Amino acid sequence: MYKTIPLDQKQTGNRGSATLEAMLVLPLFLLAAFACFQIGNLLQTRMLVYEAMQETAQYMAETKYMELTDSEADASLDAVTAGMVLHTYIDDADMVDRYVTGGSSGIRISQADYDTTDGCIYLRLGYGLQQEIPFIGIIRWKVSEQICQKAYVGLILDGADNDDSYVYIAETGDVCHTSRNCYHIRLTIRQTNLNQIQNSLSPCELCAEGKHADSAVYVTETGDRYHLSIGCSGLKRTVTRVRRSDVTGLPYCSECGR
Repeated sequence: MYKTIPLDQKQTGNRGSATLEAMLVLPLFLLAAFACFQIGNLLQTRMLVYEAMQETAQYMAETKYMELTDSEADASLDAVTAGMVLHTYIDDADMVDRYVTGGSSGIRISQADYDTTDGCIYLRLGYGLQQEIPFIGIIRWKVSEQICQKAYVGLILDGADNDDSYVYIAETGDVCHTSRNCYHIRLTIRQTNLNQIQNSLSPCELCAEGKHADSAVYVTETGDRYHLSIGCSGLKRTVTRVRRSDVTGLPYCSECGR
């Protein structure tokens, strides 16, 4: 025999079940959201330390250049100095003190040196991240970072290459130039009146020879032709940069040579 339950009693029972489920699920949801938030803060703290480490490595690369170029410069390169510099580059010290075990002083630099074989600065550090989450406990995360930064020491040539500098040669030139800006290879094009130069310059065989010329023509400072078109290939010059040791039999330019 079946028992009939009034409709209002069914609705009341459903509401009670939903309330019970919400009471069980809501705390778990809030706990998960809080845990994700705290883990995000740990990741942000790690990013802050890594950015400070990058800037410290760049600082060390600059000081290495000072050490090599200025004998009186104070450019010491060690873990203690790197640690002091690192603290000045941390953007949010409060967050680091909160999530790094031991605060900023808990960041330990284990390596800060210059390798003469490859010319690089090597910086290595380690620290711990921690955060307490209710009902879960303390989350601990050990972090180790390493950066290899090329030192700003410039190009160091040995004695054999010191005199092997670059020179510039035009495609039809019979001298070599030490400066790319020498006016003999840098064309300066100007517009002029044909009546002023037709007795001293010949028409270009590419764009002007056998053609009627208006009063306006184009010439260069050192050329012996006049041109009707500024886009003429005769107004262009190909200049090649080569090592001086690769050039034989060509003297230096009298204007820019040595």
